[in-house]
Amino acid sequence: MQTPHLPLATPDPWYIAERLGLTIHDQHFNDARGYAYGPHDVFLCKTLDWYGRRCTLFHEVVHVAFGHVGHQDPITELHVRYTVARDLIPWPNLMHVARPGPAAAIARDLDVTPAVLRDRIDAATPTELRELRKARRRHKAA
Repeated sequence: MQTPHLPLATPDPWYIAERLGLTIHDQHFNDARGYAYGPHDVFLCKTLDWYGRRCTLFHEVVHVAFGHVGHQDPITELHVRYTVARDLIPWPNLMHVARPGPAAAIARDLDVTPAVLRDRIDAATPTELRELRKARRRHKAA
């Protein structure tokens, strides 16, 4: 469901999972969105919407690609989250949709969840944050 109006294409987690030989399983979880189990299986919560599935699958693909096994410490998990956010939201795409408004709507325009959008902003450099603030002010003034 790649948004056609964005400047840069983003990774297709289903394609990457297939290339890595991962099997995707749907399951119901009360306390997780998904997890990778070894180098061959990813489990996704069946209640996730398309955006949640896309972001969670890519998150688990990154774990597999990094060779992670089992539960990760908070620093490693943050590194994975920021990697996911940077890969799924290239800076030009974020600047393309930068405007005041609800994070959920902006996230949808980027084909991600609001949590991944928050991670992308948290992972931004000081220069990127200045650019983003300027773009939002320009949009507000228009």
